[in-house]
Amino acid sequence: NFIRDFASSMLSVHIKDKVKRRLRISMPTVLEAIIPFTVLNEINYLLDKKNMDEEFVYEEKKSDVEPDIEVLVHISNRGFNRLGHCDIVYNGKVISYGSYDKSTLTFFNTIADGVVFTADIKKYIPFCIKHSKKTLFAFGLKLTDKQKENVKKEIDRLFKNLEPWESDYQVALKENKEINKEDYGDYASCLYMATNADMYKFTKGKYKKYFTLGNNCVKLADEIIGKSGIDALKMYGIITPGTYYEYLNREFKKKNSMVISRRIYNDRSIKKRKRSKK
Repeated sequence: NFIRDFASSMLSVHIKDKVKRRLRISMPTVLEAIIPFTVLNEINYLLDKKNMDEEFVYEEKKSDVEPDIEVLVHISNRGFNRLGHCDIVYNGKVISYGSYDKSTLTFFNTIADGVVFTADIKKYIPFCIKHSKKTLFAFGLKLTDKQKENVKKEIDRLFKNLEPWESDYQVALKENKEINKEDYGDYASCLYMATNADMYKFTKGKYKKYFTLGNNCVKLADEIIGKSGIDALKMYGIITPGTYYEYLNREFKKKNSMVISRRIYNDRSIKKRKRSKK
């Protein structure tokens, strides 16, 4: 890590942009994969200490400037959620990619139709915390005008290959069935009930099929974030949310990087914010 930081500090911005996607000194994948879960355990340990909840810092900023885009890294202590999930937040909307159509899951639940959804971030974060018992790490990025233009173009390009898709709950509503919300416990249905998310499937391209160890949530995020100049991902092996967490956390600690904020969202941080508003 010290070697990587030294090399980065010695290169000009032009040179770094030219070589960053070809060269990356990284930790082994197995270590990157468990980073968020390890951090979650450390946070829980601190919060369990007496009176630590009031002193714990949930939000840090380098300046009062609002970020132009955020990366959300999810983590939980439940099953595969230990490996995390990754979303993009842009213009107040979360953009998420995953295996949300349960009827298409195959090969030990690692392959399915790729589904993209967009939802209001103010509704989405409380849903993640309540429904999946998750902790979310949010890293805010400040972009130049050119970077913002590139990110928007990439989002528009990805959305050209999407068509609307509906959860089981939405289909039942359209068919005028007698609806009992408790009968629809799949993630997509619960998400729609809580956030009114818009959901889509890819009509073509590599993201038409979601693969946990390949075309996953982090890889799609990199298609977008990579256009801003951030390049967290190595170009080989398994890509995990831990890759992004490790990279963005280190960038936040650097004085002049584009990562300008770091926030932690969980049930305790939500309660603390509510108390502070009273």
